[in-house]
Amino acid sequence: MEEDNINPSAPKIPTATDVQNQPTNSPATIISKQTINNKAIETQITPGWLRLRFAASFFDNTIIGIPLYLIYSILILTGVNLIKISVLTSLSVLLVYSLFTLIYFIYFDVNKGFTPGKKIYGLKVIDNTTNTNLTYLNAFKREFINRFLIVIPLIGALYTLINFFIMLSSDERKGVHDKFSGSKVIIVNKSWPIWKQFILFIR
Repeated sequence: MEEDNINPSAPKIPTATDVQNQPTNSPATIISKQTINNKAIETQITPGWLRLRFAASFFDNTIIGIPLYLIYSILILTGVNLIKISVLTSLSVLLVYSLFTLIYFIYFDVNKGFTPGKKIYGLKVIDNTTNTNLTYLNAFKREFINRFLIVIPLIGALYTLINFFIMLSSDERKGVHDKFSGSKVIIVNKSWPIWKQFILFIR
């Protein structure tokens, strides 16, 4: 049979039936075309819903905010007046935070395919062409434009607003950062139960 020639190491992308309880207003299932061993393979995938992506982003940013919180806590404990803190010091703290954010997302995008937040909400970010994990270059392009633009006053707010409507109007729920890096976010599992998410937050 032809199926015997399919590479067993090819990434497993869930079919529409793999994702249960799909809301009626969720993005439509997309047919992803991929060539494996010179054979055209079509796979059904479900793009990540915006509400899940925003929830995952909130969770990840909470984790990332811990080092920033520790930095400011140390400054306060050492008697630094945050109101009178110099511009150079503020920029230094922001730079450290931004670099940590970049490393955090790139590491998980490339090595896992999902951040802790995405894992909780059953999401995965993959290459738009190969359906595999992103390369370091693509992950860098994705996270650089997504994480650094939003910290720029006014420009960050404008980018966030425009990006939201672009994602909303896209069948695959792709934002500027997805299109720029050739990536997409899909659903691979059901979200954790609410009680499990709550316990994780209060630990």
